[in-house]
Amino acid sequence: MVEILENRVTIPNSEPQADAIFIDGAALVNTSPPGKSKTFDEYARENILPKVELYSRKYKRSDILFDVYRQSSLKNEARFSRGKGIRRRVSGNSKTPTNWKGFLRDSNNKTELFDFLADKITFTSTNIVFVRKGDDVVASQNP
Repeated sequence: MVEILENRVTIPNSEPQADAIFIDGAALVNTSPPGKSKTFDEYARENILPKVELYSRKYKRSDILFDVYRQSSLKNEARFSRGKGIRRRVSGNSKTPTNWKGFLRDSNNKTELFDFLADKITFTSTNIVFVRKGDDVVASQNP
């Protein structure tokens, strides 16, 4: 199947011109474990904000969409079947967990982390950044 697709699709040599980018916030967090960051403030400052700033400089508008976890959703059943992670409160001074995947298994952890990061992003971005925070959308303070 891959060979058929490769024969029929021409991959461009350059990146297409774009003024905006949409970023999956959950994917950003999943691909950016804390590493050496000891607190959530450090995690935001060292792991997330540099990536957001890179996008912010490259594009006129960046939209970051963080997932919303609802109890009544079908996806909640899938998350439930994966097992429950360890609950940890997310605040600037809180220590980051050593088991990142276990931490991210708990929907409450992710909800708090996404809200925390949304606030950090909107107060530190140098260009227009829109972030979905829960059911709301917040814009950067420095557009």
